[in-house]
Amino acid sequence: MSEIVELEENKYLDLSTLPRKEIPNPYGYSDLEIAERNEMLENMLRSHPTIPFKWLEYVYDLVKNKPEEDIKKIINEGLWEKPIKERLNQGVSKSIEVINPGHPEYNDLVKGKKE
Repeated sequence: MSEIVELEENKYLDLSTLPRKEIPNPYGYSDLEIAERNEMLENMLRSHPTIPFKWLEYVYDLVKNKPEEDIKKIINEGLWEKPIKERLNQGVSKSIEVINPGHPEYNDLVKGKKE
């Protein structure tokens, strides 16, 4: 809990005592690696201004932390080039719920009986 402190007239709050915001570092990058990451993300953002920044961060972290063999396999076999429905086991989205083939509602939704 934080306490409320009343400041007397002509007294100022010492900002040096306030905690600073820490940037999350789930991959444990060193200071040098963070600087390299920030520079690379800036370059990526300049090259691809229409792609959301969070996606660029995701791609950088994925490529940096995934073994090179796995990245090559994804690219060479086109694992991410399949249509979304195929990647999601051909489920049908209903609100936030995914209804997979074999579920009683699936055939009704596919045939257009329910909405």
